[in-house]
Formats: sequence, C-alpha cells, structure tokens
Amino acid sequence: MNAINLYRKARWCYLHHIPLLPQFFKGLTFVLYNTVIPYTTRVGKDTKFAYGGMGCVINRRSVIGDRVLIGQNTTIGRSLDPDDYPIIGNDVYISAGARIIGKIHVGNNVIIGANAVVNKDVGDNCIVAGVPAKIIRKIDVPIWTLLKNIHFSSPSEPGVVQNRTTYIIAWAYVFIFGFMEVSFHPEREVPYA
Repeated sequence: MNAINLYRKARWCYLHHIPLLPQFFKGLTFVLYNTVIPYTTRVGKDTKFAYGGMGCVINRRSVIGDRVLIGQNTTIGRSLDPDDYPIIGNDVYISAGARIIGKIHVGNNVIIGANAVVNKDVGDNCIVAGVPAKIIRKIDVPIWTLLKNIHFSSPSEPGVVQNRTTYIIAWAYVFIFGFMEVSFHPEREVPYA
C-alpha cells in the first residue's frame, strides 16, 4: 500500500465531481500515512512515494511530473506568497527529508539529495544537495541507471483494476446516498489528471 494509491482515488473522484469522497480519501491518507496530498495537486504517471509516503506534505497547487520518486518526510510547498508553488519535471528522485519551497522549477532527470532545501530553479540532468541546494554534479545518463534498486515497471492491468475499484466505490456511494444531490460545479476548474 502506498499513499499515492489513495491520492489517485481521491483525484479520480474530484475530477468526476463526486462529492465527499475526495475529502474522505485525503483524510484517510493523513490518518494512515501522516501525509497530506491534496486531490487538487497534479501528479504524473508512475510517480510514487518511498516507504508508503510517510510524513510528506505537498501543496495543493504543486505540479509533479511522471516517474518521480518522493522520499519520506518530504515537503513540496509554497513560500509565504500564496501564488508560489513548485513545478517538478519528469524522472526526478527526491531523497528523504528534502524541502522544495517556492515558485521554482525542478528540471527533468534530477536527483535531490537527502535533507536538501531547494529554493531556486534546478536545471535538467544534475544532482543537487545541501542547504540551500547547489548543483554538485552534472549527469549525462538517466538517473535510474545511477539508482539501480529503483524500477518503474508499471503493468497496465493493476492500474485498470485500481480505476475499476475507484469507479465501483464512487458509484456505490452515489447509489447508497442517492438522496443527496450530486451537483456539477461548472465554476470549478478541472485540471488535467
């Protein structure tokens, strides 16, 4: 079990305008993992959390790319300005305890070291570490060749089962609580999944 699975269920319900279930899954994620992943956060395909996602906090407006591995006790959030939120590219490894703060962009194929505080943009193909984080090495190979024990083989069948499960739970909820109005909110922006 991983916190990302509950996030994906909450996100699916949110995008399909199913009331209460997104908040339920967000609360369940917090209770089980002490983690906050709002269903409004945009998280890419094959992204996952190390150690189930224990102790992570992610801003509701953050954007996280594909194949990102987020270590435990990580913060991806805004600075004091409410319009500041990070955008993280594809193929990024965020080590345990890292802090990614403010209106910054983390490029593709990046490794962020343990307990690093990233408060400035990070380009593609590099390793950053320290407080504040600095580039310690440029790389010319995919990061997953350097991190040999991490694999992103994601067969499509488990994802289909997860989506079917979410779909069945959502519509069972609507059937059971059919007396409640399931309303469409056209004023609410529906970001991409």
